[in-house]
Amino acid sequence: MSVRLTLITFLCLLGAAAAAQCSNPIDLDAFQTQLETDGDLTVGEVRTYCVISTVDAPFVGTVGVTGDVAFAAGTVTPTISLVFNDGATVQTLTVADPIEFTPGTTYEITVTGLLAGTTTLNLEATALGITQTENIPVTVAAPLPVSLVSFTGTAADKHNVLEWTTAGEEAFSHYVVERSTAREPWTDLGAVAGAGLGRVAQGYAYRDATPPPAALYRLRMVDADGSYAYSPTVSLAQPVDAWSVYPNPAGEVFTVARPAGAAVTELILRDTNGRTVRRIAPGPEAATVRVFTAGLTPGLYLLETDAGAVRVVVH
Repeated sequence: MSVRLTLITFLCLLGAAAAAQCSNPIDLDAFQTQLETDGDLTVGEVRTYCVISTVDAPFVGTVGVTGDVAFAAGTVTPTISLVFNDGATVQTLTVADPIEFTPGTTYEITVTGLLAGTTTLNLEATALGITQTENIPVTVAAPLPVSLVSFTGTAADKHNVLEWTTAGEEAFSHYVVERSTAREPWTDLGAVAGAGLGRVAQGYAYRDATPPPAALYRLRMVDADGSYAYSPTVSLAQPVDAWSVYPNPAGEVFTVARPAGAAVTELILRDTNGRTVRRIAPGPEAATVRVFTAGLTPGLYLLETDAGAVRVVVH
């Protein structure tokens, strides 16, 4: 049995609703991946997972698996609530009373964020006399007293405009507008003070007067006590008339055409998260260059040049 499968089997016991209501269960590896993908919880957030505990490693003879899950030693107030039900028994995880799991059982798992902080789960499993352990941190993030309704951007001639609206602000300080490019990490552009109008809806705008050809923007939303959270990202590209891409949307390949005399040493294709997925070095005399899309996930990309960027849609 792999360590990964053992730990996931233990996680199956962390919390659950009635197994009778559980449908389309995922396996143990998929469950661990989903936990990692979902990231931190927030206070009051409830997540439910349907997981089937299996042992699929090739063992010879009888497979005996036992184990339990407990909060880290010294933890007085857990930051999460973990309840599970195997269809017959409902049980809440506590420090003094760890939970024993049963391989082959399906659990509908419910995890609830109680307090801001991190609780470490001490996991231990034994199979065929071999014990494997792991410590898994589960973090609950404190919610900011600001409710972000929207965050959008518009690329105009030689400047970009960011706009956002909120549904209310309580004990809130300010917003920091951040920008990144394929060549530069996230940097602060400027700060916008919060209106501090309680639960009143509010609108904001910020103008980037010197934008790069293509950039990502986000808000760092700062609470009065200094804690902060990030908004979703916005991707903007300055309009470029000299360059063209065809066909667009593209299938297996697209062609980039540049006008005579346009100087460029490298084309950079990146996704909307700012990750570089292709670097193309066209010849100094080439009027066109073909770009193959094999290995690219269908979606929106930005083709960045020295003079600007062009949006490319890959099917």
